[in-house]
Amino acid sequence: MPLLFKFYFCIYLVAIICLHELAHLGAAIWCKCGVNRVSFGFGKVLYSKKWKDIDWQIRAIPLGGECSLQDELSLTSNKTSFSSLRFAKKAFISLAGVALNIIMGFICYKLAYVIGSAQLWLFGYLSLALGITNLIPFCAAVDGGYVVYMPLLTKIYGKEKGYKVFASWVKKSFKIIMILNILSIPLFIYWLIKG
Repeated sequence: MPLLFKFYFCIYLVAIICLHELAHLGAAIWCKCGVNRVSFGFGKVLYSKKWKDIDWQIRAIPLGGECSLQDELSLTSNKTSFSSLRFAKKAFISLAGVALNIIMGFICYKLAYVIGSAQLWLFGYLSLALGITNLIPFCAAVDGGYVVYMPLLTKIYGKEKGYKVFASWVKKSFKIIMILNILSIPLFIYWLIKG
């Protein structure tokens, strides 16, 4: 596989992840929801700066990101907290990154065929793939999981206990995702070197 393709793949993947997190941020600001932190990557913090009451971070493993919202996993009456928002606003914030990835991916993917650009096709394909996989509610820590499991658990257990169960599910599934990300690093490096 050509080295240039691998270079574009890595650059596009990081760019798409960053745009995904910025879409969550934009939706949260639009809904007047407090944002604690925006992280690009996972693992050890390489750079951190507080700006406009948000902690901006660049982390060591560029295979994901996070837009941490105020009181995202705990009930509070604070009107700028995620938990106090109506479900429609929670869903809008949760699905903003996915929506941006799918729309942007579809446009780039189709446009690539019109103008004959392999780079644009790759960007569109990766953006669609990231958006669709984040939409599938395979665990509570992905965007689709928030929209499915949070209302489901609060309906089953009631608001207070449902939020506690949901928070527990998110923390456990996030650890599983982190382990999978870490395990995928050697395969990714092998692909970059040999593939």
